[in-house]
Amino acid sequence: MFNPEQFIEALDEIESSYHISREAVIDALKESIKKTYIKQEKAADDAKVIVTITENPAVFEIKHIREVVNDDDEEDKSIQISLSDANKNSDGVVYQVGDEYVTTIDPEKLSRVAALAVRSFLKQKITEIQKQALYEQHRNNVGTLISGEVEKCDEKGVVV
Repeated sequence: MFNPEQFIEALDEIESSYHISREAVIDALKESIKKTYIKQEKAADDAKVIVTITENPAVFEIKHIREVVNDDDEEDKSIQISLSDANKNSDGVVYQVGDEYVTTIDPEKLSRVAALAVRSFLKQKITEIQKQALYEQHRNNVGTLISGEVEKCDEKGVVV
């Protein structure tokens, strides 16, 4: 179950240990959850999935939005829903062709594999953000002689 206090603590920890802005971490988390949900549901890449994460008040929700189409016109269930299905699943709301049908997804429904994929994707995004920040910090030093200490050397390059 979503625990707001633990979530805020985790954000604080990521922000302090990786020196990344909180907004960048939240954006990366939203993107990773969206991509993982789309992959888990075998949805189209252009499926309309909105992930909302706010701190105050602490909110975490996933919404899958599909277009209501005629019963005979439904081609892709990840971006469309038939008129009869939309009206059958609604709570008294009457849908028309062209309306948006919003399904709120319980984050607990994400599989364990999906959670691991979110974690992996988030690590990758944090690394990209760190590299970009490092580049921005030193891009004006091209052609300038600087001194530093080599921290890491591998086949990808050298970290000074």
